Amino acid sequence: MRWIFFSLLILNAATLVWGFVFEEETLPQQHVEKPFPFKNVETLSLLGEGQSEVIAVANRQSVQRLEKSTKPGGLPNKVDGKPLCEMIGPFKSRDAAQDFRERLSAIDVKADVKDLELPAGAGYWVYLAPFPNRKAAISQYTELQAQKIDSYVIPKGERQNGISLGMFSQENLARKKFKEMQDRGLNPQLDTIERTYREIWVMLEHNEESKMSDLTWTRIMEGLNQLERRQNFCLDVAS
Repeated sequence: MRWIFFSLLILNAATLVWGFVFEEETLPQQHVEKPFPFKNVETLSLLGEGQSEVIAVANRQSVQRLEKSTKPGGLPNKVDGKPLCEMIGPFKSRDAAQDFRERLSAIDVKADVKDLELPAGAGYWVYLAPFPNRKAAISQYTELQAQKIDSYVIPKGERQNGISLGMFSQENLARKKFKEMQDRGLNPQLDTIERTYREIWVMLEHNEESKMSDLTWTRIMEGLNQLERRQNFCLDVAS
């Protein structure tokens, strides 16, 4: 009897040890989060729904600010707060410009014919200083013509009654003429002036181009391929 008792006791102890060892081995291993190896790099995260809405609102506000300063065609409506106007030209004559203005008026687009004075670069003027009166200027002019020196009496301006000996676009040519006149016994002057030239354009009033589609522009510019469309500060407010 005693050996049966000790046999059962040994069997229960062996069973207990067996169960403890193998149960520990079969337990699921818990996931241990390892530290991110690059400490100075920010981890990526997905945008939540609230963040997406904030970005969408910011994008809409940016678009609205751009639309406020932009024409429907995508071109700026103002620069530094100054309004821009559409211009067509240059026309060869005021009559041609007036005809085009009437084309615009027929479709209820307001425009004006403008004479623009544009810079043409520096010029170099060789001339004789103004004489006391026109009679003295004519007398000197007659002498120059007798010597076959090309010239003319200046009719108006601050050099009125002076005699022009030539206008040059290059300074070296002007100085050559200046030296030649000195060698002829004259006392010429040499001035640098800003030259200009005039062009005729038709300028739409501010925002009037918004009445016209691309198709309208194509039709109204038909047969006028030599003309250009530009934007400029509206002349009634531009300095």
